[in-house]
Amino acid sequence: MKSTRTLAALVAPVLTLTALSAHADAYDCFPLCPEAAQAAAVQAPLNLCDHAAVREVAKIDHDLAPAKRLYSIATNPTGFAIEQVSAHVVHIPPWVGYVANPQGAIRAKVMDTVRKQVKKQVGLQDSCATQIAEEGGVETTASDPQVAEAP
Repeated sequence: MKSTRTLAALVAPVLTLTALSAHADAYDCFPLCPEAAQAAAVQAPLNLCDHAAVREVAKIDHDLAPAKRLYSIATNPTGFAIEQVSAHVVHIPPWVGYVANPQGAIRAKVMDTVRKQVKKQVGLQDSCATQIAEEGGVETTASDPQVAEAP
């Protein structure tokens, strides 16, 4: 009696698995189609700046850059003071931030690096400045903070 239950308990999953594997798609060529897999893996890079809505948001972001800078100064006056002293009085080496707050500085650096890599992957590394300039929209220069260092 026990062996019948055990046998039934083992047979049911085996039958289910064989039924699922027999239900393969007719176009399934798993071991024989490496060319299709390579073609799927190699695709054109994504460029979000090709979309008008993304360019419009980039224009708005560019127009709001001075307000964002003022907000950054208001929320982080110490960082602004250190930046100004470093630029106009005495050069403060970059490692000072790591000494003052190592965990926060490393977290900020990692987040900035990841943000730059993601923007590069989707074509937003220059905040659509070239496409906007081609359209005749917002004029950007190399000294523009949005072009030089996108947030």
